Amino acid sequence: MKSDHEPNWSELSRQELSREDRQAIWEGLHQRITQWEQEQPKRRQKRVGRLAILSFAATAAVGAMLFALPQLRDDPQQAAPPTARETKQVTEPSQLIQQILASAQLGHVPDSPYTAGVTKISEVEQDLGPANRVDTAGEGRYATYETIGFAFGFDEDGQVFDVRSYRPALQILRYEDVQSVLGRPRQISYYEDKQTTQDILHYQAGTAFDLLLIFPRPTAKQPNPHLHHISVVEFK
Repeated sequence: MKSDHEPNWSELSRQELSREDRQAIWEGLHQRITQWEQEQPKRRQKRVGRLAILSFAATAAVGAMLFALPQLRDDPQQAAPPTARETKQVTEPSQLIQQILASAQLGHVPDSPYTAGVTKISEVEQDLGPANRVDTAGEGRYATYETIGFAFGFDEDGQVFDVRSYRPALQILRYEDVQSVLGRPRQISYYEDKQTTQDILHYQAGTAFDLLLIFPRPTAKQPNPHLHHISVVEFK
């Protein structure tokens, strides 16, 4: 059921950020990651769940920034200090899931300024440098940035059609968390190779994107596994 507070995503146009905007977002993200890593020795005595949540605390602010940047560039007088809503920490799995869905409805994954169906892989490479590895899968290729936990699927024209996140902050989520918040997926597909077997939960995100949440396949020993990664894919 659609929430009374949910925006009409069909009315939102896709916004492409300038390189300067993307660079500013990445610099802010890098600063948060560095600070988080430096503080780890002090935090190891605290609960693991709280550590994972704190590493993801700024995602709401990034989402608000992505949504607001085009308007702010057009009218500098609209700029304002961050509000409490923009800096609100994610403290529950349900909030994190809703945040993931909200990002997916704009073609993003949390903490990334790149949009499926809009961004070119050349723009990613300009900002981030060469990927750690590039693999061929299906009809596309995937550039994986292992050190920051992102991957980008792109076609022969360099168009990014799939944005993935493997970031540890997302992996606090469990299989049952997702279905309790988002309901039954419209489709469950499967992936299997010599090393792994996975369930892929498909949810529609707005009118232009699919949100895929990928988990190790539940077993009798681990019936409620942790999230492996997420994927936001442009509708074809």
